[in-house]
Amino acid sequence: MRGPRHLSSLLWSLIAMVGAAVLPVVTLGLSSYLVYLAASPVLRLFYPPIWAAKGPLLWPVLIGAGILWSASFLVAGILDTVLKARGHSATPRRIACPGVLWIGSVAALGLMLHLSAPPDGFRA
Repeated sequence: MRGPRHLSSLLWSLIAMVGAAVLPVVTLGLSSYLVYLAASPVLRLFYPPIWAAKGPLLWPVLIGAGILWSASFLVAGILDTVLKARGHSATPRRIACPGVLWIGSVAALGLMLHLSAPPDGFRA
């Protein structure tokens, strides 16, 4: 049986998840806009650029995507724990975790845009 020492990466991932979930609300979506910048090369293939967006639906999309994206930290922590248990060194784990966070940003923003974006792309 593994002790609490084994779960330290999950604890830090849980703390990061809670912090990342609070941040979009506190910054009124600015942190989610920064997450969008990382995901924009993929998202702009399907949606118009968000910086050209207007209208009342944009802010809830950014807040919701930021809160959804925070779950990526927990997934990254679980992946780190699994890779560590399988004996992988720190280098592949340090490469995999940002990849999980990026995929999470594309998934969260893509889902929120798919559910909320009007056909005209948030134009007022």
